[in-house]
Amino acid sequence: MISSESRSVEIPLINTLKRLGWTYLSTSEVTTLRDGSLDEVLLKPLVIESLLRLNGHRGLRPEHCESLYNKIRRVDDNEEFHSWLKGEKTFKPNQKSKAISIDLINRLNPEDNHFAATNQYVCEITNPEDSQKHIRPDIVLFVNGFPISVLECKFLGTPGSTYAEGIKQLSRYHRTTPKLFVSNAFNISTDGHKIKYGATNSPDKFFMEWKNNSGLSDEDFENSDFKAYAEENKRSFNPFIDEQVFGLLNRVNFIDLITNFIVFETRDNLTIKKIARYQQFRAVNKIVQRVLKGEMKTGLIWHTQGSGKSLTMLFTAWKLRTLAELNNPTILIVVDRIDLDTQISETFGAVKLPNTTRASSVQGLRKKLQEDRREVIISTIFKFDELADVLVERENVIILIDEAHRTQEGTNAAEMHRSLPNAFFFGFTGTPIDKSDKNTHRNFGLMPNGKVERYMDLYSIKAAIEDEATVPVHYQLR
Repeated sequence: MISSESRSVEIPLINTLKRLGWTYLSTSEVTTLRDGSLDEVLLKPLVIESLLRLNGHRGLRPEHCESLYNKIRRVDDNEEFHSWLKGEKTFKPNQKSKAISIDLINRLNPEDNHFAATNQYVCEITNPEDSQKHIRPDIVLFVNGFPISVLECKFLGTPGSTYAEGIKQLSRYHRTTPKLFVSNAFNISTDGHKIKYGATNSPDKFFMEWKNNSGLSDEDFENSDFKAYAEENKRSFNPFIDEQVFGLLNRVNFIDLITNFIVFETRDNLTIKKIARYQQFRAVNKIVQRVLKGEMKTGLIWHTQGSGKSLTMLFTAWKLRTLAELNNPTILIVVDRIDLDTQISETFGAVKLPNTTRASSVQGLRKKLQEDRREVIISTIFKFDELADVLVERENVIILIDEAHRTQEGTNAAEMHRSLPNAFFFGFTGTPIDKSDKNTHRNFGLMPNGKVERYMDLYSIKAAIEDEATVPVHYQLR
């Protein structure tokens, strides 16, 4: 007999995944791919096929794949596997050959990957907490044979069965069957009305909801492919599940999220895995698209205080630096206080963002610009004093300005614009100024047609409260 949980949540979710291009693998198909072993979590034939397809042009041959597969299979650390996932690891096919970079997934062409979903995925427990010998996650998502996400489905009609219970279950799975989570990027718990996602082994307070509009503004969402998708499938369309699944698990967003929007932050010998929230994902990709188009060179990111603007800038810098089309760009992170300079430098250092430096003085910044450094440079706005003679005329210079409402009306800002005449300027603020003499919207939103774009992306206090990312403040008059 099919349970209410399965009938109302699990099966509809799988059907949506199938419509989004995920291949459904039955229990018997998965058993064959696992060679009948409940202890094996990778789907070896799919892994081998993908390794050859993605790395054959670099010299990887069929006879090398068994050795490479075993090397990857021996990885037992989630952070190390994530480095493999981002293409940062190498492999020597034999002792005489040079090491070659290895891609586990196609990051540039997301749909050139094998996406598969299965349900009731039985795995052998290695760290038992009780008499149980197996776990049975509701849904597991695979990319090229690697289990990347585990989903737990709950049914609100069953007492005590909520997404919060699903998060507890995911935590237990991680404790008892850690092998399943070595290649894991993030996990999901849903009750059929909300989808909460969190990075591997996140506490429940860090599971956040992915909003139903695929990370787009309301206007962009209305014009997106999703509206046509909903129309085509309206007979079987479940707005509570389908809209959120479309945003989080469509194949392009999924690959983008797991390769560009996950970081491991280490402070005081403690490493925490973090994944972007939907407003961060949305804002970063809007900046990237504007830079690639090159038609407008400014934009304002209006995100309320406490919404993670430092990480948004970090994700932006990371993704821009990886784009071949930008020909190794220079990214400048500009702040207006020494403590913010220190804070952002520590954040970028804690996640080990490559090629990141800090301009320690006016002379230091001058030297970096004169040497045409292609890296991420963190500086205060005041270090641009007397730099107007240092001209960097390249167009692949992108400036990300924190607390933009405070710094863009004075001489330092003018010096910055004069020294970098062809750069892109993106302002980040939680409190833009809208006055005739000082206007953050005008500084960053003046369009070629003379009109002012109020903001490029907005994440309001109201949205943050609804997302439980911040708490409402109540006050009483005396």
